[in-house]
Amino acid sequence: MTISSNTCELRDFSLKSRPTVITRQLQVYEAVKIDAHGELDLDSYFDEASRADPRVAASVSEGTKWVEKSFFSGQPDSIARLRMRAGLSQRELAARLGTSQPYLAKLEKCEGNLTVETMFKLADSLNVQYEVIAAIAGNTYKRAQNAA
Repeated sequence: MTISSNTCELRDFSLKSRPTVITRQLQVYEAVKIDAHGELDLDSYFDEASRADPRVAASVSEGTKWVEKSFFSGQPDSIARLRMRAGLSQRELAARLGTSQPYLAKLEKCEGNLTVETMFKLADSLNVQYEVIAAIAGNTYKRAQNAA
């Protein structure tokens, strides 16, 4: 995919003899930021695109659910898995919790301090019973103890 200042070209390189080019205006291009590595910040793009168009929000949510189902099936529940099952990005769940995305990322990697208050907020935000979050926290603690 090539992005210029106000267009996005999608090239279809299927079995056809020459590629088909589809160009459409990007209404949210200004929201796309370049990160510290000089790459597009796609999280910002999808956040802005989702706010601008409910169809994009629904597609991103369904894609997140598909990732959970396709790649995490058969694995034990975790905060990340429950978040993806709910179709939420880290930024969306962090906003619901009233915290930051980096803090949520630490919780998902079992590096953050998971308080009882945060556990209740997680259960409410992810629409699961508190006991599910408590079991995840307990399993995380046991894994950390075994690793030490």
